[in-house]
Amino acid sequence: MLPQFKRYFHATALLTTVCFSTKMRNAVPHIIVALDFDGVICASSGESSYASIEATRQFWPHLKFDESHRESLTQSIMELRPIIETGYENMLVARDLLEKESNGVFDTTSILTNWNGKYRDKKLEEFNTSKVKTATVIDYHVSFTHT
Repeated sequence: MLPQFKRYFHATALLTTVCFSTKMRNAVPHIIVALDFDGVICASSGESSYASIEATRQFWPHLKFDESHRESLTQSIMELRPIIETGYENMLVARDLLEKESNGVFDTTSILTNWNGKYRDKKLEEFNTSKVKTATVIDYHVSFTHT
């Protein structure tokens, strides 16, 4: 199992264990809905991907960005959405993708395979930034897309 999906597996296993360890064993099956920590039900992947591109371009203006590759970059960020735990990580992913871009093709495989807390922290250091700095920028851009 890929490391980025372990938390979902563990949450599901825990939920299943709780259900079957109680007197529900012989009960009629129920549908159980599990929400992530913020309890939001919406398709925000496109919005957060767009905001992360704009925030990344503002925060690191020296990065090469070809506007004609925006759709491909957005799709790549959306593909990596399951590994993102917090919004500021979208900026790290966007920059990582931009630095690995080749003719409008963005390498998501290496990020998907390697993403974890250590990789994220390594990128913060490599990009000479912090969680607080990037979170402030991405929060502004997410708020801006809502207005």
